[in-house]
Amino acid sequence: MIAPEVLLESKTARDGQLTQVTHEAASDVLSKAKALVFALWQGTGAATTQEMAEYYEVPAETLLS
Repeated sequence: MIAPEVLLESKTARDGQLTQVTHEAASDVLSKAKALVFALWQGTGAATTQEMAEYYEVPAETLLS
């Protein structure tokens, strides 16, 4: 596994890691990000606790503690 610092600083390292991501996994991540962005753009500028919990794949109670 590559250290996060390396991925931040090296485009070559990022590109190399992207080649290992399946199309299905990439689509899943982009769908989650899209859902969160649309939630924030509904005019309120905020997401509900439930929307954030779904994004992070944790129970809503986790975010409330």
